[in-house]
Amino acid sequence: MITLRIYLTDISDKALVGKARSEIFSGDFPCSTLVEVSRLVEDGLTVEIEAQGIIGAAHQD
Repeated sequence: MITLRIYLTDISDKALVGKARSEIFSGDFPCSTLVEVSRLVEDGLTVEIEAQGIIGAAHQD
C-alpha cells in the first residue's frame, strides 16, 4: 500500500505531476492527494511529495 500527498505552489503543474506518476507507477495508481499551497518551506521549491508505504504490502491476486 502506498499513499502520496503532493503539494504544489502552482496547481497548473498538475499535468506534470500526473506524467511523473505514470512514469513511476504501473497498474493501479496509489491513493493520493494533490493540494495547491501558497508557499513551501524553502524558497524556490515548487513541489513537495510525501510518500508513505508498507513494505511487503504488494497487491496479490
